Amino acid sequence: MKRLTIIFSVIMFGFLLSACGAVTPRQFAGTPELYEYNHNSTMMWPTKWYCVEPDTTGRLLLKTSSQDSEIRVYAAPADCLERIGAIVRKHKLWKLKNSYTPPVHILDGYMWGIRIGYEGDTIYSGGSNAMPSGKLLEGISAINGYLQGLLDAFGEEDLLRLESHVDRRR
Repeated sequence: MKRLTIIFSVIMFGFLLSACGAVTPRQFAGTPELYEYNHNSTMMWPTKWYCVEPDTTGRLLLKTSSQDSEIRVYAAPADCLERIGAIVRKHKLWKLKNSYTPPVHILDGYMWGIRIGYEGDTIYSGGSNAMPSGKLLEGISAINGYLQGLLDAFGEEDLLRLESHVDRRR
């Protein structure tokens, strides 16, 4: 009887913890307010940088830069952040660790970072010479692939403006 009471108590305690949210991961429902990804090598400028954010009028902008000092700014589709939010939920990107590093100390290589901002909360992750694996990496790749597909479809006539990295808002 004591054994049954202990088992029942452990089960109930676990249920109470999960009901209080103690073991439930954060889930980011809805649409993000911004997305930013950068991948840097040992060079001064990012080898790849994407940013989707609204301007002061609420229009979504897609900004990109790769290995130069110029940021190319385009008008993003109105549903761009909704699509990014769907990928976040599909791949459960809220499970990203804050930091990824290899098991050995490496002085040269690459760094990366991702920031997905929601009202009141942000998913942030990054790393030095290490990335997440599996579904998490697939999710990051899916978002960046979607954005790169948009950029590949844009022509010079779609370019709104060029900015310098000094102008880039962090």
